Amino acid sequence: MRGRTLQRWWRNPRTKAALVVLVPVLAAALLAPLYPVSPTAQDLRATLAPPGTTSASGAFYLLGTDELGRDLTARLLHGLRASVLVGAAALSIAVVVGTTLGLLAGWFGGAVDSVVTGATETLMTLPFILLAIAVIGALGASTTVLILTLGLTGWVSFAKLVRAKTFELRNEEFVQAAHALGVRTPGKLVRHVLPNVAPLMLVDGTLQFGALVLAEAGLSFLGLGVPPPTPTLGGILAGGQVFLAVAWWIATLPGLTLLVLVLAINVLGDTLRDAAAP
Repeated sequence: MRGRTLQRWWRNPRTKAALVVLVPVLAAALLAPLYPVSPTAQDLRATLAPPGTTSASGAFYLLGTDELGRDLTARLLHGLRASVLVGAAALSIAVVVGTTLGLLAGWFGGAVDSVVTGATETLMTLPFILLAIAVIGALGASTTVLILTLGLTGWVSFAKLVRAKTFELRNEEFVQAAHALGVRTPGKLVRHVLPNVAPLMLVDGTLQFGALVLAEAGLSFLGLGVPPPTPTLGGILAGGQVFLAVAWWIATLPGLTLLVLVLAINVLGDTLRDAAAP
């Protein structure tokens, strides 16, 4: 991002509000292993304990426990960590695949553009949830399959964005000058085209990150995400819905955590977009 764009982004009060929420949440997710209580440790004497309960063994449960007496604070922290890491890994795959295909389609055009455009349009017509269920059902539920499924279905927006910008940039004077100097195609794409599409990718990547985190939670809710015993926000929410009438905190707290995380990410993406195109 250029200096003026960065200044506009930082001066936006919504940017600071989003960062105030997002930075502590991400820090808590990354530092989850430092929490002294295991997310899988059970205390059957403290099942369905409400928030702020001290058990007979002397353990204090800040956010209560679930039906097996597991500390909900520990499970939320580790579930948040799983959602963030899966979303980041899937986003990395989507960025690499989408950027590469978008650069090739926009630069070469012709048959390459037709193939890439056909692939993007095909994926856009397929309902994501049905495609994900089919892939995970065929390959089995695992963290690796989940990341690959999210990453290899999330590259479409990057490819469309990079293709359009590359098609515009390939006729610019600085690119033509590089061509006249004998710079090969990989050099022109990496040195001249890619830096000019990077700000757009940053904006779209921020918005896509929130969508991927939400998609991971949705698949985990359906039992197609990260397999047990690793806790996930969607998995905790799915298990807690059964006890909603007697233990509201089990389903409500992961839902609120997911809402705050995705909302903060989307607000940050909106402010980046507004700063890049005021």
